[in-house]
Amino acid sequence: DPSDGDQGYLPVFSCGNTGPRMLTITWPATAKNVLSVGGSENYRPTGSDGCGTSSSAADTVDQILSSSSRGPTADGRIKPDLVAPGSHILSLASSAPGFKGNGVCDLYYPPGQRLVNWSTGTSQSAAHVTGAAVIAAEIYRRHYGAEPSPAMIKAMLINHAHDMGNSLQVPSNTSNRPNFLQGWGRLDIGNLVDARARVAFDQRTVLTASGETVTFEPIMVEDPNQSVIVTLVWTDAPGTPAGSAWVNAYVSGGQYIDR
Repeated sequence: DPSDGDQGYLPVFSCGNTGPRMLTITWPATAKNVLSVGGSENYRPTGSDGCGTSSSAADTVDQILSSSSRGPTADGRIKPDLVAPGSHILSLASSAPGFKGNGVCDLYYPPGQRLVNWSTGTSQSAAHVTGAAVIAAEIYRRHYGAEPSPAMIKAMLINHAHDMGNSLQVPSNTSNRPNFLQGWGRLDIGNLVDARARVAFDQRTVLTASGETVTFEPIMVEDPNQSVIVTLVWTDAPGTPAGSAWVNAYVSGGQYIDR
């Protein structure tokens, strides 16, 4: 296949579990063109797991998981990009004879069976986002009849994320997005797959020199009571060892946003 090796690729990395201190995002989640995932709380307040995560860390979906690593990166970029549930996550246990559950909080949970285990950490959060990225890509294929770029998949997930800092249900431990705790919000597959109006422009115009611009036609909103969210994401060119990580960057409030 002459196209082998030429397909888009969006790496998804967990941010690490060294919170609640700031500036604790671990490599390779600090890379600019990857999708970096932090941890939010799951809702499964059923005691403490083998990692010491109690019910209080799994009882409010709009809370940042205290152990989740936080940004910014060392050069000031916003990370994580998104957060997703990462506490008391149930998953299938391996049936391989040598399975020892290294890194899993409880080798088997609940007790009395060998099919399911549970664990806590941003690795579990990243798995949620990886699955959502597959769904986003399929939605784009069905709607537009083309393969989405890695930047488009990232844009779709960010655009439909839930702002935990703007939650009306419970007090949140993060401010409104974007920030160094929740990034652009908590993964929300419901928003991603619903029937709301959308428009997308993916790699239709390529800017090749400094100072070039592109103008999009205005979008008319029929219902002024509904919100409009616009997300711009790009895959940035490689930086230089002696310079900044970013080549093209949007600066907002003193923070570099490498979208």
